[in-house]
Amino acid sequence: MKHSRIRQTRGASWIVATAMASATWLATAQALPDRPTVMTASGPVVGTITQKVAVYKGIPYAAPPVGERCWRPPAAVTPWTTARIADRAGPACGSA
Repeated sequence: MKHSRIRQTRGASWIVATAMASATWLATAQALPDRPTVMTASGPVVGTITQKVAVYKGIPYAAPPVGERCWRPPAAVTPWTTARIADRAGPACGSA
């Protein structure tokens, strides 16, 4: 039961983060031919173009669940001000 609830919480957070990123992208996308850049709620993100589609990988949706945050609902990610390169996936989850 506990693990099911965690999956639901993380899944819901991912859906919300994806929706926010999508809405932000639509509102603030800048037309750069080789490196698309968007401003998210957390800071600027630079992606890549793959088959005419802008792709952004590895964007954190929450603070890392380490220490006292382990097995708790996701906490907000720390915002950034310099562009975050989002051209590859983040590290794999150790408990997956």
